[in-house]
Amino acid sequence: MVTSPFFKRPISLIALIGMLDYSTPVYAEWLLYGPTTKSGMTTYYSSESVKSVEEYETVMVLKNFSGTQTVQYDGGAYIYKSIINRQIIDCKNKRYATASVDMYAQLDGLGNKSSVYMKRLEWNPIKNNSIQEALTEQVCKII
Repeated sequence: MVTSPFFKRPISLIALIGMLDYSTPVYAEWLLYGPTTKSGMTTYYSSESVKSVEEYETVMVLKNFSGTQTVQYDGGAYIYKSIINRQIIDCKNKRYATASVDMYAQLDGLGNKSSVYMKRLEWNPIKNNSIQEALTEQVCKII
């Protein structure tokens, strides 16, 4: 169970993640929500994927990278050019967590896929004037 002063009541991480829709729409409309970063990352979200789960919002996010990326996670090395992740956003308390990350060999979530599911939610504050704040503003106005 996850307990925190931010939760109104304890909620099982498995129950929360289980409520998310893990299917990736093949023809999802990806909407740009932030400028391309200096490192060459361009970020999009699917407005069709925004759902309310308890007091949180969930959303699918696509991140394209101008070059190949490599990350070490859980004993493995992942090489990718794009990712689609599932985020949980707490609009009221201005924080977010990543539930899962799908890494793809090609841009736009295409090609070979490697998936990572978070073992536990790690809440992060949403910083002012950040790309995450731009996403949060879009998602929280949909609800």
